[in-house]
Amino acid sequence: MLAHATVCTTIIWALLTQTAWSRDLWCDNRRDLPVTVGARLGEIARKSVGAAPNAAREIRTEGLLPGQGLYDVSMKSKEDFRKALGLAYGWRTQHKQVYRDSARRFVVAWARTYRPDFNPIDETDFTQLFETYAAIKDDLSESDRQLVDRWLRKFHDGHVAELRRREAAHEVQTSNWQSHRIKIATGAAIAIGDMALVSAVEPFYQAQLRANIHDDGSIEDFHTRDSLGYAVYSLRPLVETALITRAAGAQWLPPGSTGYRRLIGALDWMLPFVTGTKTHIEYVHSTVHFDRVRERAGVKGYGHSAWKPANARDLFWLAAYLDPKYISVASSLHPKPASFLVACRGTVPTSEASGARPRPSHR
Repeated sequence: MLAHATVCTTIIWALLTQTAWSRDLWCDNRRDLPVTVGARLGEIARKSVGAAPNAAREIRTEGLLPGQGLYDVSMKSKEDFRKALGLAYGWRTQHKQVYRDSARRFVVAWARTYRPDFNPIDETDFTQLFETYAAIKDDLSESDRQLVDRWLRKFHDGHVAELRRREAAHEVQTSNWQSHRIKIATGAAIAIGDMALVSAVEPFYQAQLRANIHDDGSIEDFHTRDSLGYAVYSLRPLVETALITRAAGAQWLPPGSTGYRRLIGALDWMLPFVTGTKTHIEYVHSTVHFDRVRERAGVKGYGHSAWKPANARDLFWLAAYLDPKYISVASSLHPKPASFLVACRGTVPTSEASGARPRPSHR
C-alpha cells in the first residue's frame, strides 16, 4: 500500500513539475521585466490583434533576388512570425486573453498549412514561431498541442535526418547553413519539450563549433564570403542555440568547456571590427557566385562597402546574455536589448547569466 502511494505521489509530482516548467524551457523567464518593456510589448501586441494569418504552404528566399519567384510573397508571409511573437509576449506580460488567442491563431494556421522543406535558410525564421508556441503552449488545448507538436517534430526529424545523411556521405556543411539547421532542429525539440530530441542535435552543434570557427576565432563564412555580415549570420544561430539549450537545462556549453571557449573566441575575434579598431570592405574576395549576382542587381547590403558595426547589435546583445563581459560593447551598439529578448531572458545580465541553471528533464 505504501509503495503504491509512493508511486502515485511520484507520478503526480512529475506531472506537476512538467506543467510548471514547460513554459520556461525556451526562456529564462525572469520576473524583473521593466514597465517600459512591458508597455512596448503591449503596443506591439495591440497592433497585431485581429490580424489574419498569412500562412503559406511554401517559403522560398534562398538563392533568389527580390522580385524573383516566391521571394516577395515569402517575405510578406514571414511577417506573421514577428506578429505572433509580439502577441505571445503581450500575453505573457499583459495577461490579456485576446493576445493569447491571436497568437494561437497564427501558430495553428501555420501548423496546418506550411510543409517543411528542410532548407535552413528558408526556414531559419520559423524559430520565432517556435518561440511563440513555447510561450503560449501551457494555455492551449490538448488538440492544439498535438497538432503543433506533430508539425514541430517534422522540422526536427527532417533537419536531423539531413545532418545525419550529410555526415554519412562525408558532405558535412560547415557554413552558416549548418548553424541555422542546428538552431531549427534544436528549437523545434525545445518547443515540443522533448529533451531526448534536443540531445540528438548536440553532437552536430559541437562539431559545428569546431568546423565553422577556426582556431584563431575567425569564421568559415568570413573566409568564403569575405564578409563580416555572413560571419554574424553564422554566429548568431550558434549563440541563440546556446541560450535556449541552457534555459532548457541542457549542459552543452558549461563555462570553461572547449565548446564555450570556442564560441567566446569567435565573438572576441569580431570585437576589433565592432569597436572600429579594424575595418572591412565586404565581399571583395567572395568565392560565392551569388554574392556577385546580388551586387550586380544592386541588392542593398551586398556591394563592396564598409561593414557597419551596428549590424552586430543583435548578436552582441545575445552574447551579453551568454557572457556579461559583452554588455559594454552591446550597449555601445544600442543602449538596450530588444524587447523580445528582455521578455525571454530578463533585464541586464549579471554574472549569473554565464552559468547554467538546472531545469527538470522532459521526455
